[in-house]
Amino acid sequence: MIVWASDDFEPVPPRCDETEAFLLGSMMLDASCIDIARLIVQEKHFAASAHQALYRVLVDMWDASQRPIDMVLLRNELSRRGQLEQIGGVAYLVKLVENLADAKNAENYARTIRERAEQ
Repeated sequence: MIVWASDDFEPVPPRCDETEAFLLGSMMLDASCIDIARLIVQEKHFAASAHQALYRVLVDMWDASQRPIDMVLLRNELSRRGQLEQIGGVAYLVKLVENLADAKNAENYARTIRERAEQ
């Protein structure tokens, strides 16, 4: 089902915040998931703007260093960009990691996000 924005009639992807959160948590815990995710989804596929911002930061950081991204580095980069509070602060970053069932499912999470965004 497509939900239409009232002003410009652009389709808005159906919500799948939990799946988005699982993918982002996977990307935070296992940097190899960043490469997997980017083959399947783009920033625009995320329904939540906070998730779009976090996805962009994770991809940018990975591209810049090809090194694992820990919570401190991520927090610092989000703060530098003025986006830490937009995504829900450090507490939300911790929640993304704590609520993750298994980072091995990153590909499935990414496919689900893309499929829902394209509905």
